[in-house]
Amino acid sequence: MLLLRCFWGYCSILAFVLNAKEMNNSFSMYTMEQVPYGYVDKNGKTSGVLFDILEQIILESGLELTNELAPTKRLGFILTTKNNGCTLLADVPNISENLDLVEPIDYELKVGVLPKVGVTLVDYASLKEKVLAVPLGIDFDEKFDNDIELLKVNPPTYLHGVRMLKAGRVDAIAGAISNIMFVAKVEGMFQDDFSTPLVFATNHVHLVCSKDINKGIRKKLKQAVISLKSKGSIQKTLDRYFRPTRYSKVD
Repeated sequence: MLLLRCFWGYCSILAFVLNAKEMNNSFSMYTMEQVPYGYVDKNGKTSGVLFDILEQIILESGLELTNELAPTKRLGFILTTKNNGCTLLADVPNISENLDLVEPIDYELKVGVLPKVGVTLVDYASLKEKVLAVPLGIDFDEKFDNDIELLKVNPPTYLHGVRMLKAGRVDAIAGAISNIMFVAKVEGMFQDDFSTPLVFATNHVHLVCSKDINKGIRKKLKQAVISLKSKGSIQKTLDRYFRPTRYSKVD
């Protein structure tokens, strides 16, 4: 049985007991099925910042690999099954302990609390008396998570939290800052609709693979990431999703 702990839009592996016979040993690339990482848009096209970067890595490597969307729980199960694949994940401790961090893609994932313009957060104490939207499943800091003195509301998703902030019902949103900004841009908001975030942690997103990945495949994938970084291709994709401009609607 696989145990996952989900927080700020990512899942880290806490503990697992695997039966490799439950899955086949075919090797593929996988993208976490979650906006803005990987999703199917209203036109039926698969998109997402991490999905697109993985597509680039596959093409650059010359390997004939598929890139499949996978729900977080299934993704963890796949990657901890011997020789079964690679994905893009942040280097939180349990990921580092249980998977092979092949190469960083130079994407920093910051987590914390993003306030609306006019609200200043300089330290933890400044969260007091602010109304904070904490989407369901967001769990990134033990003190923050368990602080019953903070005024928290729990919208079901980032989208609902952004709409609450836009309507003036909350002062700030907790979670992955880039995720919040992406959803906000989809909702027609600008970067200057927000103040400086209070960042709790910063992690680096890596190409990560199952522990026993074939050495030849690993080498080609690592070289592909290095090449894409040197050409600026990955940064262009990050900018396309996260640059501070309006986005057209995507459902």
